Amino acid sequence: MVEALVQPLAAQTLGRPGSRYARFLVQATFDPALADIIQKHMSAKSFRHVHDLLVNLAEVPREVAAWRASDAITLAMVTLAMREGQDRTPRQTAAIVSDLVDICVAVLTAPMSPETTEITGDPATFDS
Repeated sequence: MVEALVQPLAAQTLGRPGSRYARFLVQATFDPALADIIQKHMSAKSFRHVHDLLVNLAEVPREVAAWRASDAITLAMVTLAMREGQDRTPRQTAAIVSDLVDICVAVLTAPMSPETTEITGDPATFDS
């Protein structure tokens, strides 16, 4: 699932010389004037489906899993934006993308700290 999120965006950004798409997405996400446009995109059925699949991967309370899925998506966009426009070999690009997938999986599957568990309470009742 994480690859389904990262690979297409990586192909459109790191895979295209001169791309500024990831940088645009990051800037638009945090720009109040453009945030509505990005929110509409993130409300699209295909995006919501991928987000929900990522939530289901996390073995934490559903609300925490939703936070983590959103964080993983943001992490992917920002990381690709940072790497966009840099010279690298195809092998280096493949390594960056593969590592980004690994990092996003780690975000989704990390155990909750005792502090987070204490704040969120019993995982079975947190969402209620």
